[in-house]
Amino acid sequence: MAELLFNVTFQVEDVWSLSEKDRWCLYRRWVCDARKRCYEAISDFQVMFDEKVDELKEVRRQQDYEILKNADVIGMTTTGDRFFFSHEPAQDLF
Repeated sequence: MAELLFNVTFQVEDVWSLSEKDRWCLYRRWVCDARKRCYEAISDFQVMFDEKVDELKEVRRQQDYEILKNADVIGMTTTGDRFFFSHEPAQDLF
């Protein structure tokens, strides 16, 4: 009955009428279902969070670009140039 119970948990009306083995099976099914729902919700939030992080990085990069574009003197290593201006080289500032 444990295998059958796993597939028809929604039909159980009185868990105390089940054997101890079947109650444990039902309990594990409920835990599994709850974990699945949590993982799905967390996954959706993780995608949203990653998108917002990318947006924030772009805004900060644009802010840095505007600050440097308006600066009178700029000193930067080639490593800094690659780090800050991976999409737009610093030569665009001049």
